[in-house]
Amino acid sequence: MLQVKDVKMTKDDPFINDKLNRKSDIEFLTSLIDTLTEPFVISINAPWGTGKSTFIKMWEMYLENLNIQSIYFNAWENDFTNEPLIALIGEINEFFHECTKKNRDLLKQIKKLKEHGAYLIKKDIADFINNNNTNSDKSNEDLFAEYVKDKIDTYSWEKDIHKNFKREVAEFAKLVTAEKRPFVIFIDELDRCRPSYAIELLEIINHYFSVENIVFVLAVDREQLLNSIEMVYGNNMDSDGYLRKFIDLDIKLPKVSVEVYINYLIFKRFKLNKLEILENKIDNLSNSMSSIANIYDLSLREIEQCLIQVNMLVRTKFKEWNISGELLGFLITFRIAKPELYAQFISKEISGRAVIKELKRTLDGRNFLKTYQMLEIFLLSAFLDFYQYNILMGEYKNMAEDSERDEKDREKAKKMFERFKASKKNFHDEMPTYLKEIELIDKYLIN
Repeated sequence: MLQVKDVKMTKDDPFINDKLNRKSDIEFLTSLIDTLTEPFVISINAPWGTGKSTFIKMWEMYLENLNIQSIYFNAWENDFTNEPLIALIGEINEFFHECTKKNRDLLKQIKKLKEHGAYLIKKDIADFINNNNTNSDKSNEDLFAEYVKDKIDTYSWEKDIHKNFKREVAEFAKLVTAEKRPFVIFIDELDRCRPSYAIELLEIINHYFSVENIVFVLAVDREQLLNSIEMVYGNNMDSDGYLRKFIDLDIKLPKVSVEVYINYLIFKRFKLNKLEILENKIDNLSNSMSSIANIYDLSLREIEQCLIQVNMLVRTKFKEWNISGELLGFLITFRIAKPELYAQFISKEISGRAVIKELKRTLDGRNFLKTYQMLEIFLLSAFLDFYQYNILMGEYKNMAEDSERDEKDREKAKKMFERFKASKKNFHDEMPTYLKEIELIDKYLIN
């Protein structure tokens, strides 16, 4: 089974595989947080699959080299718990228990965090039990009246619990940041959590961890997080305004050049240029994939999935094929970009004309077809038998010879006829086999 792999990093050089040129951004942000003493929350905003997790993991390792304390918390992996506070304190406890076994004061303070955090959780459990007491003979009105009275009577007590916990967090921060450098908590995948979990974690950060010398870095897809807020509070909620109250600085990751990333994968990671079977085909493969990736705004993760599939094919089946680089690049990338349309095409539910129509919706798509004109022939003729193929070729020949047609149309038809003749021996008979083999790679992939 193959899947997209994490970028390899080393403690000596976190940026050894920084192919997206994130080093300067990380250095700038580090110089910023290193001057902070007040509580601060930064969001690293970018769509899914654009390298947010890699960015903050590089940053975390870079901070370690500078002796700036930090922890990494994957919110999505921890939303199996109903209490994000438990998960976050647990992550802090695990990290510092291993790193500071000799620091008794810090371990003692972490113990206090757990104890005071437990009071917060116990209070919620007690509320739940009281609200679900079905053994009482009292009326609902009497039970409700007692509940309200209890809430008023215990207000000060509850307020003290919250205040005490935040005080212990502040004491913890002082011990961790003895050199007046920040303690950084990276929160990853927040936008992928259950909406209620994501909102509660934001509230916890705001209410309990907003103390001096603690900096939070949230890796999020802002649009997805706004959707989560609306799911919890409704469409009439000012979700953007609500989110802004939690975040002090919103950083949008710069968009990476698709061409640069594809060439890195082809030439550096998979070293496809070293394969003899791709000789003289690499440039067309790269350019074709870059064009489709740009037309459909594929994420870096989706582009990587495309190249994983290409790598599998050229090292197994491709050596038996006579397929051009641009055709292989188009098939794999379009398959990821428009999976439903591609599936309809290969199952013969729609003709190649529908795919051509889709590509021609944009100027870039039209230019792509002009650049790789043989692809249009493939799309029109991929599933035709020999008889049908000759009929279609004859139609273009007749159009080219029709004196009543516009000269421009006749010239286009003539070119299409010539391309049909040229492609007849090159790939027409093999196309169904190519498409079938491409579909087989799915069973080896983890998306």
